[in-house]
Amino acid sequence: IGLFDSVSGTFFLKNSNAPGVADLTFTFGPPSSGWRPVTGDWGGDRMTTVGLFDPLSATFFLKSSHAPGNADVTFVYGFAGATPVAGDWDGNNSTSVGIYAPSAGTWFLKNTNGPGVADITVVYGPVMTAPLAGDWDGR
Repeated sequence: IGLFDSVSGTFFLKNSNAPGVADLTFTFGPPSSGWRPVTGDWGGDRMTTVGLFDPLSATFFLKSSHAPGNADVTFVYGFAGATPVAGDWDGNNSTSVGIYAPSAGTWFLKNTNGPGVADITVVYGPVMTAPLAGDWDGR
């Protein structure tokens, strides 16, 4: 589990589901920017790391480690006002990004972490809902 404090730009990550303080704490990204956190196994190494999405510029900033500093991968994908999502859309054991357009109920998913067009576009669900991503069937 983890938390992101957007006021300070600090991530607080736990390595267990037990009460107590965070096991990892680091600052990444500008404080008070309105950026949205995303998490995923960006490198396919079975370790989830963090990222940020700037909803104004539609830019993803992905980290490959649990440490302060600059993003390891930065790219523009989507459009202003989109909601970021992350998942293993193609089953290759590596997480890639996507965006959800809440006003249209439409998902735009990428199989790689970089600019370009969506590899998968799905119209699903009622508009103005909060998106969730996960491996619901274990495949």
